[in-house]
Amino acid sequence: MIDGEQVADPTPDASGTFRVAVTIPKPATGSVVISAIIGNSGSADAIFKVKDCPKNPTMASVPKSGVVGSKFVQKGNNWLPGGKVRITLPHGSKALFLAQSATPRVGPSGGWQTVVTVGKGTPPGSYSYTATERAPQCPSGKITMKESFTVRVVHPTTKMAKIVNEYRAHHGVAPLRVDDELAASAQRWADQGEFKHSGGGSRYGENLYASSEPCTEDVIRKAVDRWYAEAEQHGYDYNNHPDTKAADLKEFNKGVGHFTQLVWKGSTKIGVGVASHPGNRWQCLVVAQFSPPGNSMGSFRENVLPPK
Repeated sequence: MIDGEQVADPTPDASGTFRVAVTIPKPATGSVVISAIIGNSGSADAIFKVKDCPKNPTMASVPKSGVVGSKFVQKGNNWLPGGKVRITLPHGSKALFLAQSATPRVGPSGGWQTVVTVGKGTPPGSYSYTATERAPQCPSGKITMKESFTVRVVHPTTKMAKIVNEYRAHHGVAPLRVDDELAASAQRWADQGEFKHSGGGSRYGENLYASSEPCTEDVIRKAVDRWYAEAEQHGYDYNNHPDTKAADLKEFNKGVGHFTQLVWKGSTKIGVGVASHPGNRWQCLVVAQFSPPGNSMGSFRENVLPPK
């Protein structure tokens, strides 16, 4: 009996066993008692715990904005433990996102998360996604929530070239041009996730930057600012370039190589790759490649000009 209503009248088999399926109404919550009356000999009760819809489920996307290559961690709390969450991405999301982690399952604490990556060709704008979990206990039969995030899509090379060229203008050298081939090469190296030079040698110069922050526009700006700051940090001497063998690498090895490559007059092209690596000591790896390469011994005087 449930709330005084008889829901089943099964007949035991020869062994005295009976089975019956009972559907508990959706509004029922807390403890529900199902009583089985056995002839005139007595009764047996079964107590079931019925879960209500979760209280105050939440959902968020972190970070709130990103660029091509950014990874958005989408997560929720206070959902139904054990259920699967279906993520519905924005219209045209097959082009928008390169990868999405497997359908998340809600953990024992009611939390879940999944990751999507902003793909190439993503137009700038604000996007939203919907997360749905089947929830038979709830009056609606499911939990559905929507969360918005912003994809401020700026190609890493375009973004960095603008910043680098502002610095180069201070030194009276021509701006760098965006080069797709260099960008593809830099992206391949950024994707592999090792904070070391790729060994481009005579083909291109290379600057690296690793950040503990997620991949955003700010990381690109911070990379260039850090490289340029080497000149002041190590006191680059424009009257004593590392061009003579006696002082050769003594000055250079102070740690100004990123700066000198940045303003190297003979370099004309740039390509940049940015990749997220949350499992490493850093979250974001930035690789910038320059052609022709700079930092050629014996050529600093004519290529590293003092600021105006």
